[in-house]
Amino acid sequence: MREMAVAGTDNADHWGLAGLLHDIDIAETSSDLTRHGAGGAQILRDLGFDAAVIHAVHAHDNRAGVARTSRLDHAVYCADQIYFIG
Repeated sequence: MREMAVAGTDNADHWGLAGLLHDIDIAETSSDLTRHGAGGAQILRDLGFDAAVIHAVHAHDNRAGVARTSRLDHAVYCADQIYFIG
């Protein structure tokens, strides 16, 4: 994810964090994936993460119903689709 960030435009640290943390809630939400993303966003919000990282995590799965509005949001979604195996 950091490599996908555009130097001088995107915050590579935010991109890296969103990529690493986008499934932080999967153990808690695997039985109800409509909650996936929302749980992760809340965890990150409680820990004081940047709003852009929180939104990207919340929006990375279509089942959350959260619109992707930034390049970061779309990048996490695309990376997740490439990686997803099941």
